Parts: sequence; C-alpha cells; structure tokens
Amino acid sequence: MLNFSLFKHCLKHLGCKLGNLGKTPSLKLLAAGLLFSQTLSAQTAFPSFSNFSFAGYGTIGYAWLNDDDAEYRTGEGESGATNEGSFAVDTRLALQLDGTFNSFLSGSAQVIARQNEEGDPGAELEWGFLRLQPGERIVVRVGRMSLPTFSLSDFREVGYANVLLRPPEDVYSQVPLRRLNGVDVTVESLVMGTLVTFQVVGGVAREKIFNDLEPDAKQILGLSTWIERGPFKARANFTTAQIDVDSRSATIDTLRQGIDGTLAQAPELGAFLNPVRAELSGDYKDLTFASFGVSADFDSYFVDLEFARRRINNWVVDVDSWSLVAGVNIGRYSPYAFVSSNRDAQPDRRVSLPDSPQLDPLEAAINNLYAPRSQNTAGVGLRYDLSEKIALKSQFEYISREDIGISFRRLSDDGTDNGDDVVLASFVVDFVF
Repeated sequence: MLNFSLFKHCLKHLGCKLGNLGKTPSLKLLAAGLLFSQTLSAQTAFPSFSNFSFAGYGTIGYAWLNDDDAEYRTGEGESGATNEGSFAVDTRLALQLDGTFNSFLSGSAQVIARQNEEGDPGAELEWGFLRLQPGERIVVRVGRMSLPTFSLSDFREVGYANVLLRPPEDVYSQVPLRRLNGVDVTVESLVMGTLVTFQVVGGVAREKIFNDLEPDAKQILGLSTWIERGPFKARANFTTAQIDVDSRSATIDTLRQGIDGTLAQAPELGAFLNPVRAELSGDYKDLTFASFGVSADFDSYFVDLEFARRRINNWVVDVDSWSLVAGVNIGRYSPYAFVSSNRDAQPDRRVSLPDSPQLDPLEAAINNLYAPRSQNTAGVGLRYDLSEKIALKSQFEYISREDIGISFRRLSDDGTDNGDDVVLASFVVDFVF
C-alpha cells in the first residue's frame, strides 16, 4: 500500500523536483512510476549537460520466526528469518544517480546492495536507463527498469514510500523477476478530471534466486493501465513471456537424470514418470500473469485491494492470490491490518510409485517439488514517521500454510516440515537521503 503523501516526501528528499507535482495530476503518476527521476514537465528548462543529482534509500530490518524447522524467505536472498532472528530479510541500501542532459533526454542508474541468492552481501544494478520525452505526455525508457507486474512494482524496494513493512508476500512472491532489460513507453491523458495512463513494456529478464534456480524470460510483453481520480486509484497489469525456470538448476537436473535412468530400466513406469519429465524439460514455456489493484487513500484512512493470477506450462504450480490492506493515519502514526492468500490453482500432482526401496528416493524428490504450497496470512503493523526522512515500522504476521507454504525453507534434518502455523515478527528502520 502506497501512501502518496508519504511518497511525495520520499521524492522530495531524494532530490526530485516537486514544483509541479502537487498541481498537475499527470505528473504525479509519472513521477511515481519513475520513483526518483526528475519531474517530467516539458515546461522546465534544464541545463544542457550539467544537471546531475545523487540520492538513495535504505532499510535496516530484523525479523524473527517462531519455528524450529522452517525459515522465512522473501525476494531472491538465500537466507531468511529463523527462531534465532535475522537481519537478512529486509536490510538493503540503494544509491541512485540521475542526469538530465536536456528537456528531451535524461537518465537514471541505481545500484542496490542486499543479500544475494547465495546468502552473501552483494550489489547489483537495479535500474539503468535512458529516458526520452518526445511529447508532454509520453515517455520512452530504454535499458534496465522495473517489470510492472504489481501495483507496487516500481517502488516495492523503497520501504519509506510504503506504509506496510513489506508488500504482502502471498501476492508479490508470484513473479520472482523484478526487472527487465528492454524498452517501455508510457502515455497519459487527462479525461474529465480522471488521469488515465497506459504503459507497454517489452524485453528480456534473467535473475538468480534461491533454491538453485535462475529464471530466464524472453519475449516479455507487458501492458499496464492506471486510472486515478482524487483519492481513488486503480491499476491493471497483464504480462506474457517465454520462461525457462530450471535449465540451469543442478537440483532439477539431478532429478531429470534420476527419472531418465529409472525409465531406461523400467519403461513400464512411464505412466507415472513421463508427465513429470515433460514438465522438467528445461525448455522455454508459456507464462501469463495478470494483476488488478484498487486503492483509496484519504487523509485519515486508506484501503488497498489487489488480485493476482499466474499460469505457467511447467512444474511450477499455477496460483491465484489476493491481499486486502486497511489502516488509519493519526498524526505521525499509521496503524494498519491486512489479510492475504495464495492458493494453488491445480490439483495435487504428487505421484505414488510402486513400493520399492529403489524408487522411494525418486518419489520423495518428485513429491517435494510438487508439495502443496498454499498459504494464508493475517497481519497487523504500525508505521511511525520519526522525521521526513526516517520511518520506524513493526509488523506481526500469523501465517498458515499447506505443507511448506510459498515463503519457507525446511530446516529439519530429515528434510521435512510439519507445516504448522507460524508467527513472523519484523522491525525495520526505513530512510531516504
């Protein structure tokens, strides 16, 4: 949930020009989409090459889970929160350089440091694009930028710009790819006092994430539409791609080899194993993703509702998810509550091979891959604005899950997790500079 008044403070302290932001609704949304970029007003005169600005944001976070056998993870980091607590889940630091060359051409580069897919501190290029403005209400970006799959995609990493401590994981875990290399075009129009914005994106994306996976997407095509009128906002996104989830995974490759070897020795098991082997092909498969969000942000209270749906033609399960957030603003305090759900949209695909000690390890490996991962979350939190640059947040979540759930890694010695309901407690300091 984005509180826009807070977001304006965030933009201000990250070096953005807000002179026209409060007066022109069209500039509000484009500035939000570009996060820290300079205002897009065609009436502003810039120096030809000397206008550069430097800014940044960060989060110092601590999370604790009340379970001995599981570890809560989010994003792409390998390590997460256990019953010993962890600073790895939410802690990050980003630095950004913006440059304006003339009224037509500008650019942004952002580097973010956080835990990487191997569990170590690492830095990577989050953004790096040139921005062209051929008309007052059209913007073209070329380079690396956010993949606009969710309502908060453009600024999900900027904790200070959001009321919640982190976006609802039940929804935002559906697409592990957060950025793409390519081009996007954004066009806006003001129709009878209503701001309508269209965005088209195309390109490729590839990111290493935990569990030895490296999703690789090509032929990405995304369409987004925003509608904003007064305190009400709505956004719809639809994305298609060809995606290879597992061809670089040693774990999945070992499972493929195990299936191939078993089929070579016992071809009669093809009825059980051939469908699994087809889903582990390591080829590019069709992916479609759609999301829709609506929000109302008044001075004293706010409400946000978001739905998402993922369909993919391989072993990764199809899912449907939703989240609902509501809160109030009381001076510097913003208490809130939320509920969210992530449900498998396919029947149970686990297999039952003939009883045999030789087949038991293969059956366990397949069924671990296909284990149900539906998950429901209810949470409460509090944001306190210590200053216009620093916010303190606490958040407590009760998570119920089927088997392991989507956000957890098993830690027990035998590789099992009883799937008990868990409590996650998180505390962060968000800041901009």
